[in-house]
Amino acid sequence: MKIENRKKSSDCPPPRAIDIVPQKWGPKYYGPHVDFTLTRTNAGKIEFTASSHFILILLTPQARRKTMLCSSRRQEYYAPPGTVELVPAGGDYTAEWSKPKENILLSVTPENLNNLSIKEFDLELSDPPLFKVGDADPIAHKLASLMRSEIINDGDNNLYMESLSIALLSHLIRRMTNAVEPENYSPRLGGLAPYIRRRVVEYIHENIHRTIKISELSDMLDMSCGHFSRSFGAEMGISPHQYIMKLRAERAMSSIANTDSPISQIADAHGFSSQSHMTVVMKKLFGITPGELRRK
Repeated sequence: MKIENRKKSSDCPPPRAIDIVPQKWGPKYYGPHVDFTLTRTNAGKIEFTASSHFILILLTPQARRKTMLCSSRRQEYYAPPGTVELVPAGGDYTAEWSKPKENILLSVTPENLNNLSIKEFDLELSDPPLFKVGDADPIAHKLASLMRSEIINDGDNNLYMESLSIALLSHLIRRMTNAVEPENYSPRLGGLAPYIRRRVVEYIHENIHRTIKISELSDMLDMSCGHFSRSFGAEMGISPHQYIMKLRAERAMSSIANTDSPISQIADAHGFSSQSHMTVVMKKLFGITPGELRRK
C-alpha cells in the first residue's frame, strides 16, 4: 500500500503529518507538540515520504521484517517488541511485514523535536541519528504500551496521553544524543521553588473545571513538559496528572454529597470527560463510586 501525502483543501484545516496513516488502522491523538496513532494491521506493505519525523515503536514481534529508508539497501531482520524505527522528515520509507502487527507511531516536526532537546538537555538535535535495526528498547516499549492502553480505554484523557508521549520523546532524545545515561539520569531540579509551586497550584485550582494540558503548565514556566513533570513530582510527591485528577475527584465528591445535582452534570462541571471517567477515577483514588457516595 502506497500512502500519499494529502493535498490541502480550502474546506478543511491543513492535515497533520500523522493523517497520512489511514483512519481504519487505529485511533489517533493530536497534541500540541507530538501526534501519535495506534496502528493495528494485517500483513502488508507501505511506502511513503515523511513530511515530519516519524518514530515507530513495535508492540508485537515481527519475524523477517523488511524495511528500506531513503533509497538505502533493503534490510530484513527479526524485530522484537520495543524495536524503534526513525524516519526523518523528507525521508522515503518502505516497510513490509508478513503477519498482523501493532505499533505506536509518533509524528513530530523537526522544530518541535529540536526545541524539546534544547529545553530538556541544552543540545541541538537538527539531524537525529537512526536507531540500530532489531534492537529492543524496554523503556520505549513500556511507555508505548501505556499509550496503547490509554488511547484504547480512555481516549478523552488528553493530559495523560500528552504526558506519556512527551516522556517517550524525551527518552528517545536521550538515546539519540547520549545526553544522559539512563541509569544515571536525574532531573536538573529537585523540585519547584515555592513561588513557582504556588503559581502552578493556583492556576490548576482556577482552571480545574476545564481540560488542563501539561504543555500549558510547562510553557507558563518556560520548561519542557518532561522537566516540569519531574520537578512537580519531586515537589508534590505525585505527577501533575495525578494531582489534577485527585483535585477534581475531591471537588466532585463534595458536590455529590452536598447537592442534588445530577451526577452527569457534576462530572462535566468538574472537568471530567464523562460520568464514567469520573466513576473510574473516584473508585481508583477513594474506593467509592459516585452512586455509592450519593446513597450514603
